[in-house]
Amino acid sequence: MLRIVLDTNIVISGLIWRGTPHHLLVALTEDKFAAFTSYPLISELTRKLLGTKLGSELLKRDISAQQLVMNYSALCEVVSPSPLAQAVSRDTDDDSVLACAKAAQADLIVSGDQDLLVLQRFEGIPIITALQALDRLKA
Repeated sequence: MLRIVLDTNIVISGLIWRGTPHHLLVALTEDKFAAFTSYPLISELTRKLLGTKLGSELLKRDISAQQLVMNYSALCEVVSPSPLAQAVSRDTDDDSVLACAKAAQADLIVSGDQDLLVLQRFEGIPIITALQALDRLKA
């Protein structure tokens, strides 16, 4: 089974909207792959869902940010990554995704963030889009 780390932007898109990231989360609920996260990524997810822009979207839909985070976290294995020895991504906030993938011994990192996608790989782990991940799951 593929071991995958989903970047926060993919998780948010999948939880709130019905595009490709949503189909990826559906595949997760169907045990098509194993997802890994970390407490820093869970904290980021919580912060972003509670933020003004997304918070108001959730209010319109009568969805609780805390419940979304709990539901997603329950689908994942939580790892405790060590900080990276040096910055890797041009946006150092994204290094927490890379650290999580390293700790999880992930097969893939899935992101919509160009700061990560431009790297293409991190320590041998491919960094791909949600559509590319779905294609791999279907193969």
